[in-house]
Amino acid sequence: MGVTTPSPTPRRVKTPSWLDLRLIAGVVLVLASVAIGATVVASADSTVRMWTSSRSLSAGAVISPSDLAPVSVHLPAGSSAYLPATTSVAGQVLTRDIGAGELIPRSAIGAITRTTTVTVPLQAGEAPSLTRGERLQLWISTKTCPATVVLNDVTVQDVQSTGGGLTADGGQSAVVRVTPELAQRVVTALGITDATLRAGVVTGRAASNSNDSLPDLADCGGASS
Repeated sequence: MGVTTPSPTPRRVKTPSWLDLRLIAGVVLVLASVAIGATVVASADSTVRMWTSSRSLSAGAVISPSDLAPVSVHLPAGSSAYLPATTSVAGQVLTRDIGAGELIPRSAIGAITRTTTVTVPLQAGEAPSLTRGERLQLWISTKTCPATVVLNDVTVQDVQSTGGGLTADGGQSAVVRVTPELAQRVVTALGITDATLRAGVVTGRAASNSNDSLPDLADCGGASS
């Protein structure tokens, strides 16, 4: 007669605690990676609307709405060096030259000082075709004073055609913004009989004191300036 030996009672195998910790750590790492990746993707898609210049403008130009173009750009968080497109900029003056398509820095914007606008008529052939934002030098010629500087370096705020347009067949009028004293100097030059006004484009770095020491117009037939 055979004897049946009872089967041993199965023992419950317990998972080592260190395995649980590794599993938890792995899950945490996966979740952290997902969160970081989502943040990076969100940052890459995040843009802000900023002002750029629609054309090249020289220091001294009073900004008009047509000079501005909004553009979406990626900038570091908290960056405040440039002007957002929500900022009102038109009517303010540039303190340095700005290239076409360049972001407009806050540091390049200043308040308009005590100035007045004056229009300078130029006959055909007495100046190149001028563009808003360029800098010009204006001089006068008479029988007694050849090529005497009236304005040494000023920024063109606007250009208006006279006659046949802005070509060799027609003249143009340059609108500039200057101090009242310089405006009176231009008026004096315009009032001189048999005088010819000419203008040329100025390039290079602008000097803030370029109009401080100008020659007297008395020898040209104008009042002493």
